[in-house]
Amino acid sequence: MSVATAGVGIFINLSIPRPEIGPNSNGGVDMKQSGGFLVWGASSSVGSTAVQIVHSLGFTVYAVCSPKHHDKTRQYGASHVFDYNDANVVTNILNAAKQSNQSIKYAFDAISENGSCEQVVSVLDQQGGGKAALTLGFPKDKQKPENVETSVIGAYSINTDAKEFGGWLFNGWLEKNLEDKTFVPSPEIQTVEGGIQAVSKAMDLHSKGLSGKKLVLPLA
Repeated sequence: MSVATAGVGIFINLSIPRPEIGPNSNGGVDMKQSGGFLVWGASSSVGSTAVQIVHSLGFTVYAVCSPKHHDKTRQYGASHVFDYNDANVVTNILNAAKQSNQSIKYAFDAISENGSCEQVVSVLDQQGGGKAALTLGFPKDKQKPENVETSVIGAYSINTDAKEFGGWLFNGWLEKNLEDKTFVPSPEIQTVEGGIQAVSKAMDLHSKGLSGKKLVLPLA
């Protein structure tokens, strides 16, 4: 589901051109993107997938997540990593972009709550405008700048009106990048033994603030 959500957000919501996949393609070399791309919630399942996709497209990734996941997020392809708890996070992102002589015109918000949408939009606004893909809608009680376009990601569309895209994403892009080891499933898996009886144990682990890992319960 993380691949579907990240893929739909990047290629459909933000209209980033798809790289060519196939025996006669050059890996999308001629379609490499440039400039900055902001990913908020970069250590989550969806966010870390988005970081990898965006990095593979050629963007410079500006990633926001917990400091304890900064090293892993860099391994996924982020060039600049920021602490979402830092009160100056927006300023820090803008300063990093300025120092790199880059503009950030695209953003992917894998969190879309607790003020993340507003901060994502603020970065784009101060960069002259752009487009942001959100996993949840922009808060109705907040005012959005006119130069920033936001849209909610509908991953379910790969089973409805975007079936062709779903085929390309999973049977083309994902298959090739897994084979080339340019994409790795993320985040890391933590196995909870005990089968279906261990569901409550897994829920307890999750409620305690599981971060940067995905719980898996083997049933056989």
